[in-house]
Amino acid sequence: MKIYLYLMLLMLMGCDSINSKISKIYPSENLESEVPFIIIPNAGCPGCISSAENLLIKYRGSNCINFYLTRVVSKKKLKIKLGYDVLEYENIVLDSLDILSEVNVSGFYPVIIYPDNSYFEISPDYPNAVNELEGYLEHNCHDIER
Repeated sequence: MKIYLYLMLLMLMGCDSINSKISKIYPSENLESEVPFIIIPNAGCPGCISSAENLLIKYRGSNCINFYLTRVVSKKKLKIKLGYDVLEYENIVLDSLDILSEVNVSGFYPVIIYPDNSYFEISPDYPNAVNELEGYLEHNCHDIER
């Protein structure tokens, strides 16, 4: 039965945009808004993940960006690393079921997904992804201190 449900989930997500796929997984999340979000895996490229985590610390609590933490093994270690209150912010979601791994991103690098469904991995192949996101946020967000 579980295999059948899993296959149905995969089929439903097959041809949709990344935002629509995640909205099907998390229907309560408004991902079709004008807010970019970052999927941050727990393990992978250490420097890349650190860059994404620095953004999370800088923009936690902001209405301009959301963060999805996936493949988290220990909430305790996560809180030690990112702050005890990290999961209390509305713009930070813990993907405890590891469902976001189904949206066809590598899982090794953090991924920035913009409202227009364009997405970029924070990786050695695209080192400007973080700077471009910060430029986007400064230009499009009004609750960020400049």
